[in-house]
Amino acid sequence: MFRRATDTTSEFTHYTEAEATALKKGSGSIGGARAALLGHADAVDAGELQVTDMWVVLIKPARVSAAKAASLQAQAQAEQKEINRLLVAVGDADNETAAAVQSAAKDFGFALPGPSEFPGLEPTSGVARPADEVPNPMSLDGLIQQGMVRDNDMAQTVRESREWTTEDGQVRKTLVMMDGSRHEIYAWNEFAPCVEDTYYDKHGNEVSSTFSQDKTNYDGTKYTSINFADGTEVTMTQTPDGRQTAV
Repeated sequence: MFRRATDTTSEFTHYTEAEATALKKGSGSIGGARAALLGHADAVDAGELQVTDMWVVLIKPARVSAAKAASLQAQAQAEQKEINRLLVAVGDADNETAAAVQSAAKDFGFALPGPSEFPGLEPTSGVARPADEVPNPMSLDGLIQQGMVRDNDMAQTVRESREWTTEDGQVRKTLVMMDGSRHEIYAWNEFAPCVEDTYYDKHGNEVSSTFSQDKTNYDGTKYTSINFADGTEVTMTQTPDGRQTAV
């Protein structure tokens, strides 16, 4: 009995030691890659750019010229390439560690279930490979996602603004965004406030025009109408009692 117990515990000891060795080596490679990524992200954040939690490099909001915005955009794209390289290094270190742990376990009879076998089909089992939590720069979809985040941010970040009041009391404002698109905003009517916002893309083409008014007919109803360049129109209303309609 004692001999069998000794043999079993010895095998278990060798198993745990092999796994510990694989994890120890992996922690070093993952830690080094992670430190390099975080260090470079901190360096980027210290300047005119920033790195988001999704590892996308964006331009910090600031009042800059068109030439400066173009220069910052080029810098963001260059830094994105370096962030992607460092991010892939972290992923590679993680994959190599996982492979080493599995390889060490195979020497003691461990075998992963096939892709069509249970529990590999169960997402919560821990056997199935987890999905990416951030855009994967090694895939086309990941690069597209990064580009979409950056483009959306540049279309929403103001780089220039100008506001003035016309002779008839109309307040006008022009907002130029980082990507060169702009909003032409008009506000008038003190008793039933009206606002119109016409949005133009970076090439100067009209994208949409939004008109909204509070206290329509002086009864407190809110009215909003959006007209898109392709002729689509969306109209929304909200009465003082909270009833909403949209067509």
